[in-house]
Amino acid sequence: MALFSIPNVEIKGIACCVPSKKESNRDIPFLSIEEKEKLIASTGIETRHLSSPEICSSDLCLQAAEKLIGDLQWNKNEIELLIFVTQTPDYTLPATLHITR
Repeated sequence: MALFSIPNVEIKGIACCVPSKKESNRDIPFLSIEEKEKLIASTGIETRHLSSPEICSSDLCLQAAEKLIGDLQWNKNEIELLIFVTQTPDYTLPATLHITR
């Protein structure tokens, strides 16, 4: 059930981008073997993707957006709004935001 609706607006696509480097949760140095296994059992996550320190969430978002725009064969000049959702912002403040006109 929709809580509200916006006329003439629809989601045309969703994209994501993750770094290629992976690390196993079994390799976390500060957890015991039992803690590592409990973490994996409770979350279902055995490996994590890691980026280098100079890569921010917005960098990954840009790559995902470029791919999505290309896949949809959209003209960038005709896009009125892209929404970026993350649980890992670049900085606490100011919020991750990019506006182009």
